[in-house]
Amino acid sequence: MITVAGYSNLQVIYQSNRTLAYQAKRKSDGATVVLRQLRPEATSPEGVARYRREFELLRRIESDFVVQPVELLEQRNSPVLVMESIGGSSVAEITRRLPISLRETITIAIAVTRGLDDLHEQHVIHKNINPGNIIYNAETGQVRIIDLGIATTSPSAFTAEPPVNPEGTLDYIAPEQTGRLNRSIDYRADFYALGATLYEMLAGKPPFTSSDSLALVYSHLATRPKPLHQADASIPVSLSNVVNKLLEKMPEDRYQSAYAIEQDLLRCLELLDQPGNTMTTAFEVALDDIPEQLNISERLLEREEHIAALQDALETALTGHSVVVL
Repeated sequence: MITVAGYSNLQVIYQSNRTLAYQAKRKSDGATVVLRQLRPEATSPEGVARYRREFELLRRIESDFVVQPVELLEQRNSPVLVMESIGGSSVAEITRRLPISLRETITIAIAVTRGLDDLHEQHVIHKNINPGNIIYNAETGQVRIIDLGIATTSPSAFTAEPPVNPEGTLDYIAPEQTGRLNRSIDYRADFYALGATLYEMLAGKPPFTSSDSLALVYSHLATRPKPLHQADASIPVSLSNVVNKLLEKMPEDRYQSAYAIEQDLLRCLELLDQPGNTMTTAFEVALDDIPEQLNISERLLEREEHIAALQDALETALTGHSVVVL
């Protein structure tokens, strides 16, 4: 067990191959905090730089839905990130024990949406929204987005570069985040990850499951998950449609603003409060949608004939023939 100056009663609450997290008491005022550090064997210059960068990003964010930093300490040449604690557990841990109610699920999704809005307002893309990075305290109703380890500041629409390799947790990443599309990543990748997270909270599993990482990548690129209301009749059609919109393959087809997501989720809550069977009641989603930022479309326009010719050439090549396209 490590010791950290100014903190006592350290208890391990999470560990992985790279990270250790502790709950502790701050000696100055008795407040409960969370300390996170790299394992000694996993410490590297890149990892240390990532912790320091995460701390600087968190300091920029003023939000009731994103974890707040306390300080960054040095512990044996490795940084210790000290953060607020709201108690509770990650959504991933909670759902392993028992399902979260439909109302709680929507309420958590609204809080995460507001947190994403606060991040995007500061031009920060989280890039790793998933059930393990959402903390929920059922007693207080508090929700926090955590772990900005791979978060980035959003680039200009004119200078964005596509990723080379997949970033984030593979079960939840947007198609453009897989590194298999010639598409840059912007704030709308977080909306896809929110959709995949919400899908798992409602269905008990992510939209796509496979032990083969290539199969998962292919599913994100080309496969549509089964609509939630078809997989489970107890899930309202309206909520299923919101998730479908979040999980659109192309960023242009998803929600363009956190505000529109929040408004549609609030409508879903209103339907739950109405008498009678509202499970099959649906409304048109994204009516209040106005893009948060200037988005330059990366789609090829007026190239349908050329794309069709390329697809024909590919299909011919797949039969074993050689094809040259000029």
